[in-house]
Amino acid sequence: MQAISAIQIRGDLTGEKKKMAIELAKALSSEAYASKMANETNQIFPRTDYTVAADKSTPLFRENVELAKTSTNVGVDVFGMDPLQSMQDVTRNALVGVLQGDSPKKAAETIQQEIDNSK
Repeated sequence: MQAISAIQIRGDLTGEKKKMAIELAKALSSEAYASKMANETNQIFPRTDYTVAADKSTPLFRENVELAKTSTNVGVDVFGMDPLQSMQDVTRNALVGVLQGDSPKKAAETIQQEIDNSK
């Protein structure tokens, strides 16, 4: 999953305000900012040119960064891409169940059962 933050710039800005707004947008979408956020917050950005320090991230995060470089489509939410609409509720409820004491195995079985029932 990648972070995509919307930046809105008013179309009627002029002069110094317009210049500052454009500079801010460039700064928040730069390689330097993506590297900083990846290293400080382990957040994936929709870029392929930023670096992640091994001592500031986990192997799983670094693997996700590499996988994100292969993205070809933009989707808002993982459930927006899922053809089985019930998965949003089933998955959320199963994961909340884990937080309330159910086993991860039970959550996985519940999710898998929903997939199997839809076939």
